[in-house]
This record gives sequence, structure tokens and C-alpha cells, in this order.
Amino acid sequence: ETIPGPLLDRMEVIRIAGYVFEEKVAIANQYLIPQTVETHGIDRSHLEFTPEAISFLIRDYAREAGVRELRKLLEKVARKTALALVRVEEERRELTSITLDNLRKFVGQPPHTSDHLFPNGMPPGVVMGLAWTALGGKTLFVEARGLVPTSE
Repeated sequence: ETIPGPLLDRMEVIRIAGYVFEEKVAIANQYLIPQTVETHGIDRSHLEFTPEAISFLIRDYAREAGVRELRKLLEKVARKTALALVRVEEERRELTSITLDNLRKFVGQPPHTSDHLFPNGMPPGVVMGLAWTALGGKTLFVEARGLVPTSE
């Protein structure tokens, strides 16, 4: 809508349906977290997510258009929490609060960390493109490979 017509004529536009960041946060808080906690047999008084942890989880772990990967990550946290609760006597069970500090302990390192594939400049044959999604932009690196024809 904001791209000038002549530029738009020279571009290939691929529409990808999905949720924006705010929608993912709302879906996680209203549906995914309560559903995951219930299906894993955890009481709500034993597991909580801070808003910062949910935001970081969505931004750095679950960048896809839908919420399938986000659901898998929340289930992973719930399974680890349920295992920890079962290993402790019932009267000694405490609230597990998922924060930015302990998020990596539950889901590992984030798969999406940086867009700097070539920190010292791009080598010959590589061009940079830009993809836009509802979650923001992403740079793409396209490499052209071929053989130089030899004269026989």
C-alpha cells in the first residue's frame, strides 16, 4: 500500500498470512498457556510466565507466521515443570516462575539470534534481499552460483 507503483511493478509480492506480535501475545495468554497447563496436569498456582518471558519467547524462539512452534515451546516448559513438581514432595512444591533469567534453562538457546551472516561484508555473488512479514522484516541472502563457460 505504501510502496510506489513503479517499484511495485518490478517486485514480486508474496502474501503470507499470519499473526502479528500483539496477537501472538494475546493468544498465548488467553488460550495456549491455560490449555497447556491444564493438559499437563499442572495447577495454575505452580506455573507462571512473566510478560517479558512471553515476549522474548515469541520474538526470539517462535518467529513463524502461526502459533504452532509457540505451543510446542510452552508444552516443553510445562513438561519440565511437571517433572520437577513430581520429583518434590507435595507440601514442598513451589511456584515456578518463567522469567528472562531462567527461560533458556527450559527451552534452550534461541534459534534466531542475528541477521549478520557476513560480518566482514558480502562475498562476490551474494546479494541481499528484504522480506516483509506481519512480524517485521527479515533480510535474505541469495547466492548466485554458476560455471564460467570454457572455450573449447
